[in-house]
Amino acid sequence: MTLRGVRQFRGVDVTVELPSQTVVAGNATPNWTVLTTVRAIMQALNAQERQLTGEAEYRFLIAYRSDVTNRCRFGLVGTSRKFPIVGPPIDSIGNQKELIVFAKEKKA
Repeated sequence: MTLRGVRQFRGVDVTVELPSQTVVAGNATPNWTVLTTVRAIMQALNAQERQLTGEAEYRFLIAYRSDVTNRCRFGLVGTSRKFPIVGPPIDSIGNQKELIVFAKEKKA
């Protein structure tokens, strides 16, 4: 399905990753720990801006999970692409069935 100005990809797998730290000899190194892998609908919201700003915004629709927060990021399975979550996930209907999650991808 294509909406005006929105390109949609159905059925992508994304990892839900949480920030963590590894401490070795008193030095903390930031890491990301994979919490789980989920199926998502991924929609590019402003791909044309990526050329200007180096960032692109995406909307992900996933099954409801209470452990997905704005501290998390998504990783597109099979690639090195990462999408830090921007703002709190939205339970748009309020029935804990699905979440709308906005994220940004920075150009490498």
